[in-house]
Amino acid sequence: MSEELRFLSINEITALLKATKDSRDYAVITLFLTTGIFLNELQNLQLTDVDWDNKLLHVKGNRERDLPLNIQAFEALARWSQQRVETPETALFLTNKGTVKELSTRSIDHLLRKYGQKAGIQQPVNVHLLRNTYAVRLFAEGATAKEGAKLLGITDFESIHRYISAADSDPIDSQLLTPSTARKLTTSGHTTIPDTRGPVTQLLSKILPTKPKVSTTAQPHLRQGFDGQASENQESSLKTTIRTNPEEVIFGRDTPIREIRSLLHKEQSVLLTGQLGIGKTHLAKYLSRVETASRKKQSSAELIYFDSPIPVKNLLVQIAEKLNPESKTKPKPRASVKELVEYINANKDNRETVLVIDNLEKIKISDIETFLFILNTFTILGVTETISPKLKQLWWKFRRVELNTLKKEPAKEMIRYLSQNLSIKDYKLLETRILTLSNKLPLAISDMVGQLSNYNAISPKLIREIYHDVGVKYRDWTYAVVFIWSLMVMFRFVALGTHSFEGYILAGFGMSIVTVMRFFALKMR
Repeated sequence: MSEELRFLSINEITALLKATKDSRDYAVITLFLTTGIFLNELQNLQLTDVDWDNKLLHVKGNRERDLPLNIQAFEALARWSQQRVETPETALFLTNKGTVKELSTRSIDHLLRKYGQKAGIQQPVNVHLLRNTYAVRLFAEGATAKEGAKLLGITDFESIHRYISAADSDPIDSQLLTPSTARKLTTSGHTTIPDTRGPVTQLLSKILPTKPKVSTTAQPHLRQGFDGQASENQESSLKTTIRTNPEEVIFGRDTPIREIRSLLHKEQSVLLTGQLGIGKTHLAKYLSRVETASRKKQSSAELIYFDSPIPVKNLLVQIAEKLNPESKTKPKPRASVKELVEYINANKDNRETVLVIDNLEKIKISDIETFLFILNTFTILGVTETISPKLKQLWWKFRRVELNTLKKEPAKEMIRYLSQNLSIKDYKLLETRILTLSNKLPLAISDMVGQLSNYNAISPKLIREIYHDVGVKYRDWTYAVVFIWSLMVMFRFVALGTHSFEGYILAGFGMSIVTVMRFFALKMR
């Protein structure tokens, strides 16, 4: 081997790759050996630089070019893509300890030296050695000077001549290739070099090829703006999960939104109902934002949001203050309910104003008359968790719109949106677990993703530890227990009537067992 140009033999290449067990490090070393890429070029590679369909690697910078990926490099990158965490960081190679970030040039140089020593290679293994190895093998395969210069990203004739001279020297046949294997291969019209893996491994990779996982972080995230239109999300500075913002985004509610809008435009008050955590408040705030923006364009009255209807006098004060904020007249300090009602009647705008009032289930019976005045004066979008029979004369005034749990696809979109700032090792596992335990309830989805917000990288173990009470199924066995108890009592009477002492005792034991089971069931619940 020439002292002027150092490179690895086939045996050293094989030993180096066998010593590399980590999928990321294996992909890094394989890329150096099969593309001759520069250190800064590999460090700057992004997810979008890999063309999986055409098996090409797009290198940017002063030496911009497309490098062909042979099957060995393609398989190595595909395996790494499956292990790479889902993260907002778009660099192709990331750190695997501590905070997830792009792999530094220093770390790359360190891992090359580490595996070189582990493989027992006498000379220091670095990027220059691997690049020299690629260049010599490339020309030994029959690449022309023009082809080699294009792939290597150089125009220096002296360097090219050194590589060609090393490839033509006697040691090449014994150290790198034999005359029978020297040939010119092409991939997508580009010269490349052969696979250094064993024939069995090559055969298995052809029969069962590794499919790359195309990361969703390679594409810009889309957020839905307050006007309902999708807009590109620039790189976020957030370090934790994205919490749901009522004014920003909504998932899977197109049908109820259309229905609510239609009713409000007809000046029909709407009552939004649904179980706890279904997203009623979220939707009400979202609509108040969207509809207000839409009505301002048409010079119409806005939607005004209130978080509670009680105390009702306080609600009237808020309505009076927000109804006409530019008015010179103000309600009297400590005005009575009657005075506030008269003030609202006198200052009400001719344009139809919609009041969005949350937590309507808190209204007291004594406040119904005052609230009916509000309902007869304004169109209301009300939100309630329960429909109390005591307030039925109030509910009669509304058209009800019930929210149901999300369907599967909107639930997946919500998980993706909330977790886009997290670094996730196995996103599919996260998605499956949250869908299963949350019962597709928006609040439960948000809470479960939030449980992972303080971790730098989320492993499958952490994903399996997230939990939500919504996913616990309770079954009411009361009727079954009563039925079995009745049978036991009846059996005891039958045994008593037939003078069956054994049957009487068995029935007693059965009743005792049912009683104990019922006790423990209640304790567990």
